[in-house]
Amino acid sequence: MRNSLSFFIAFFFGGLLMSEVTEDLYVTGSTIKKDSLLIANPISSFDNEDIKSRGTLYIENFLSFLPQINPSNSSYHSNKASGTASVSLRGLGGTRTLILLNGKRLSPGMPMSGTSEQDLSQIPMSLIKQVDLLTGGKSTIYGSDAIGGVINFQLDRKFSGVDISYQHSFYNHQNDDKRLRSLHTSNNYNLAPKSVSDGHNDAIQISLGYEIFQNIHLTSYINYRNTEEVNWSQRDISVCALSGNATCRGSSTSPEGKFTENAIGGDTFYVQNDSFAPGTTRYNFASKNHLLRPDKKHDFGILLTFENLNKHTFNIDYFSSSYKTIAQLDYSGIFGLSVDLPCNNPFLSNQQFTTICTDNGLGLTDTTPLYISRRNIEGNPRQRSFKNSTDRFMFNVEGELSNEWTYSLDYQNSKTKIDFSYLNDISKSRAAQALNVTGTALNPSCVTGNNCKPWNIFTVTDGKIKNLLH
Repeated sequence: MRNSLSFFIAFFFGGLLMSEVTEDLYVTGSTIKKDSLLIANPISSFDNEDIKSRGTLYIENFLSFLPQINPSNSSYHSNKASGTASVSLRGLGGTRTLILLNGKRLSPGMPMSGTSEQDLSQIPMSLIKQVDLLTGGKSTIYGSDAIGGVINFQLDRKFSGVDISYQHSFYNHQNDDKRLRSLHTSNNYNLAPKSVSDGHNDAIQISLGYEIFQNIHLTSYINYRNTEEVNWSQRDISVCALSGNATCRGSSTSPEGKFTENAIGGDTFYVQNDSFAPGTTRYNFASKNHLLRPDKKHDFGILLTFENLNKHTFNIDYFSSSYKTIAQLDYSGIFGLSVDLPCNNPFLSNQQFTTICTDNGLGLTDTTPLYISRRNIEGNPRQRSFKNSTDRFMFNVEGELSNEWTYSLDYQNSKTKIDFSYLNDISKSRAAQALNVTGTALNPSCVTGNNCKPWNIFTVTDGKIKNLLH
């Protein structure tokens, strides 16, 4: 009984003590301005002069100089490029970095791999007044796309006068790394030119602003940019794909091919002239890749502001952006394609027929199972072509209804049109049909007929390879 009474007293007074230290808990999830949101935040700000001092015409490249930002997609991306420009705060990815334009969300770019990062190429660089970078996560206010942080671009809505600028830039590079050039020579890879001037970039920016009537201001802009490509083969550091900065990586999917009998792990051959030689060759799969993507970009926009209309402000904005770019990779090929090759293929030499058919007890009426990898240097490098256009309309009105009541009304409509093409890749099924050939070497034909064209991968010479790769 005494224990029960002690427990009751402890529970009762303990509850009173706990109730005295309990505090109110507020969960912020509104975009309405509140004093409770004015807390200390790690903010970095940059103005237009900071951007100009870098001499870059890509806002994502300027931001990537900052230690807290990683490039997510930029003009230097080729493999897996999305054709858009985006950045990643704190390494969390472009989908976790919120981009605002004058405090309003920027339109999404191209949805690739299930994501839709906001496209920085929509922002007119000629009118950027200030860039505010908030690196602390703000998902409680803006949502999950602000876990990494927020970047707000403020445009100069009250620009007055006419500003016309033209900028031309290019890269001048001396390839004189003796260690790397010796490495390329030892691998029989073509050396980069000793001196190159490439990546030429032309940009025209026109801004016009004036006060139409008192407190009514109009700002407009027209921008154009054209950038030429730069390939990996133009730099010592990228002539080949380096491994540990000490060796060149290579691919056995080469112009000479890789032919494995029966199954993976069997005897392997490559083509030397018109014969099979044991082993494989190594191919430099990096030289044709884009180090800098070519692009063309057109921008046009109007910003109209009505101010001090009985303590009310109206903003009407229209932005139009058109962007074209190509991301290039090296030649495609067939990679480990399983084929039942007819022994009577007219492109096989006597030595090749003996190696893969006669030596395995097969005759002209038989087929021999092979795993084939072969680089298609007779074609063109793979290309991902992107054409993006975005039209964005915004309307904002805010003001005071009384000393105690304010209001803000926003409307935004955005339309993004995307044209994406993947060129010069190889269909495995069509490649298999192109290897199933009958007839003679001078008059070959595919067994399947249709629009199939026979593919001779059994005759390769060094001269042919060099001609095709240059």
